[in-house]
Amino acid sequence: MGLERNEQCVYLHGEGDEGPLLQAFEQEGIDMAAAHRSKALVLISPRAANVRGDSFDPYRLVRFWKDLASRARAAGFAATRCAIATSSFLFGPAEADRWLEYESQLTAIAEEHRCLFLCHYRRQVAARQLLDVVRSHSSVIHAGEIAPNLFYLPSRDTPEADPHQLALDSLLDDLANRARLERLAGERKQAEEQHRRAQTYFADGERLSHTGSWAWSVASQEISFWSPGYLRILGLEPNTTPSSAGVRSLVHPDDVALVEGNFVRALRERGGFDCEFRILTGGTVRHVRSVGRPVFDQHGELAEYAGTLIDVTEQHDAETALRASQSTLARVARLTTLGELSTSIAHEVNQPLGAIILHGDAARRWLTHEPPNAGETLRAIEGMMANAHRAREVIARIRTLASQADRPHEWLDLNEIVREVLEVARGELTQAAILVTTQLSAAWVRGDRVQLQQVLLNLIMNAIEAMSTREEGRRELYIRISEDDPESVHIEVRDSGIGVTEQSLGKIFEPFYTTKPQGTGIGLSISRSIIEAHNGRLWARRNEPAPGLSLHIALPRAFPAAEPDVR
Repeated sequence: MGLERNEQCVYLHGEGDEGPLLQAFEQEGIDMAAAHRSKALVLISPRAANVRGDSFDPYRLVRFWKDLASRARAAGFAATRCAIATSSFLFGPAEADRWLEYESQLTAIAEEHRCLFLCHYRRQVAARQLLDVVRSHSSVIHAGEIAPNLFYLPSRDTPEADPHQLALDSLLDDLANRARLERLAGERKQAEEQHRRAQTYFADGERLSHTGSWAWSVASQEISFWSPGYLRILGLEPNTTPSSAGVRSLVHPDDVALVEGNFVRALRERGGFDCEFRILTGGTVRHVRSVGRPVFDQHGELAEYAGTLIDVTEQHDAETALRASQSTLARVARLTTLGELSTSIAHEVNQPLGAIILHGDAARRWLTHEPPNAGETLRAIEGMMANAHRAREVIARIRTLASQADRPHEWLDLNEIVREVLEVARGELTQAAILVTTQLSAAWVRGDRVQLQQVLLNLIMNAIEAMSTREEGRRELYIRISEDDPESVHIEVRDSGIGVTEQSLGKIFEPFYTTKPQGTGIGLSISRSIIEAHNGRLWARRNEPAPGLSLHIALPRAFPAAEPDVR
C-alpha cells in the first residue's frame, strides 16, 4: 500500500465513499488512528479539497497535486501515492475532454514530484476518449493484471497549450500508432511463420537423424520438456505427456540397473552422462542412447538436465551384421591358412601314424618271440599310445582353428598359445630352414583362444613367406613376450625376411592391400580387427638397420585371483 515504505497515501474519493474505504482499510489491519496522526493516510473528497467547482478545472487539480507532493516531501515522506475516483469529476462529454488535458500531465507530475497515480475508470467515458486516456499512462491495470503500456505517448504539452495543436498532435499520433500497429502485426505474422518453419525443420531434422530432445527437472523429478522426436522414439502418441515412471517402465528389465546407476552417478557428481540401453516398444526391442548435460541456475544450483535421445537400432543392427561378416571372413582366412599348411599338417599327422605302425610291429615280434618278452611288448604298446595322443592333439588343434563358432573370452596363457601355434607351423618352419627363438614370460590375458591363435599363425606364416624368398643370410624368427608395461602384455614377432618399404608400412593393414603376388590382402586387416576387438593394438616396424619386419601386439593384462585351469 505504501505506508510501510514511508510514503504518504492520498485517496481523492467520491462523495459518500469514505465509510466503505475506512472499513476496507481496517479489514486490512491498518491502524487508522496512527495513520491519521502521522498524516501518512489522507482521505479527502473533491469538494473538501477545493478541486471541484461548478465545472471541472484541470489546472486547479494539477496545482492541488503539486502542492500536496511538495508538502509531503517537506514533512519527510519518501514519495506520494495518489488514488483518484474519476467518477467524481466526469459529468459529461465536455468535462471528459477537459479531463484528458489533465490526464496528459499526470506522468510529468509523477516524475517531477515523485508521485504514483492510480486512476480508476468504470467505462463512463466514451471509448474514443478512454482510448486517449489509456495512451497517456505508462502502465495499465486491467482484469487484475499490471502491464507496461506499449501505446503510451509522453505528453509534450502544458495545460495552456493550443487546443487545436493538441487535436492535431492527437490525430497525427493516432495515425502513427495505427501504422505502427500494422507494422507490428506484419512483423508478428512473419515471426510466427518463421517459428512455424523452424518447428517444421526441427521436427524433420529429428526424424532424419533419429533423435529427440528432453529436459528433466531436479525439483519436480519429472520430465519438463519433450520434443515430438522423443515421443516417436519411445513409441508414444504425439499428444502423450511422458512421466519419469512411464519412461522407466519402457526400459528393458536387464538394463534398468545400468540406466539408474548412470543417472544417479551424474546427479551425485553434478555432471553429464552418456548411456546406451534397450527399450521395449510395441513388442519390439530398440537400442537407444541418451546423452544429457546439467543446467545450473543463477545461484549455481543444479536445476535440470537437458539432453538428447538417439535411436541407434539401425546402427546396432549394422554393427551386428558387420561382426557376423567379420567372423565369417576370419574363418575363411583361417581355412585359407590351413590350406597353405596342408602339406605340413599331413606330415605332422603321418609322423605319429608311422610311429604307431612301427611300435605295433615291434610289439607283435616281441609277443611271438620264444619266450615272449612282456617288458619290450609293454614299451612298444606305450610308444603306440604316446604317438596316438600326439596325432590326436595335432588333429584337435586343426579342428579348433577350423571351427566356425567364436568362443567366449576366457583366461589364456599366451606362452601356451605361442607353443600351440608353433607346433601347427613346425613343418613349414622346418622346410624353410628357419631358426625359431622364443623369449616367453608368464603372461595372462582374457580373450578368444581361436582368434588369438589365428592372429599369431598369420604373423608367423607371413614371416615364413618373407624369409623363404631371401636367398642369402640366416633365416631367423624371434618371438618375445614381455610385461614391461604394468597395464598390458607385449608380443613381438620379428623376422629376418625381405621386409617392406617405408611407403608400404603404412598400408599393410588396409583391406586387400598385399605385397605378395598370391596374397589376398585380408590377413593383417583381419588380425588388426581381432586385436582391437580384444581392446588391444597391432602395429608394424621395420628392422633397421637389420633386415626384416617386426609385428607388435599389445593386449590388456589380466590379473586372475587364482591361476586358471588352462590345458
